[in-house]
Amino acid sequence: MSDATKELSIAVDTSGRIGSVCIGKGENILEEKYFSGVMKHAAEIFPTLIQLLEKHNFGVANVRNIFVAAGPGSFTGLRIGVTMAKMMALASDVKIASASTMDIVALNAFDHIEQNNLDIQRVAPIIDAKRQQFFVSTYEKNSDGWKKTTDDAMMNVKTFIEKFDIGGQSPIYLLGEGLKYYQKHFESDGIGFFEEDLWTARAKNVYKACYNKAVKGDFEDAALFVPKYLRLTDAEENLQKKLSQNK
Repeated sequence: MSDATKELSIAVDTSGRIGSVCIGKGENILEEKYFSGVMKHAAEIFPTLIQLLEKHNFGVANVRNIFVAAGPGSFTGLRIGVTMAKMMALASDVKIASASTMDIVALNAFDHIEQNNLDIQRVAPIIDAKRQQFFVSTYEKNSDGWKKTTDDAMMNVKTFIEKFDIGGQSPIYLLGEGLKYYQKHFESDGIGFFEEDLWTARAKNVYKACYNKAVKGDFEDAALFVPKYLRLTDAEENLQKKLSQNK
């Protein structure tokens, strides 16, 4: 039976432009390492992992859990991370735990708010979904901490502003790589922005988000585990169009 409180675990994030890997023992994260550049996921995920494991005197055979960002995010990036997790799970006795990319990005904000004692009550990660749309979820702070108040969804700027009563409630602060494309459209009263160095998902937050799941035995079925895209890929949409035209 798995005991994640004692086991060696790895976490990978390939959901965005800059990927990363970290390793940990139980709840303690030993080290995190970013890939060398934008969209280097396929080329660097395994070498970076091996480098970290060897540095801390471990091998792949010592890994018992893999934690992964399940999406939404980059279609190609998500496939790389999920495929790696499935390969390790199906090849050996490695268990998979996953977390929403939105929850992982939001952790950047929560940590920053706490460390700097900021008076921020609402947070929303923004991830590009193409075609003038983005993936988003919202979080609000209460006496028990942060609570997710909107499930992962896809929308545009107009819908976002209307849905979340921008200007009518406490300000909402945004972060996430989607702001590289949409920040200028959000600039209005009632919306604030975190610094750009907080926008990228991090493997250490994948680890944090998945560790408690692993402790509870909340693992994915490796055979059935797939990324959570939230929308069809371009290829799937094109196929649907062709099928509907041929009816």
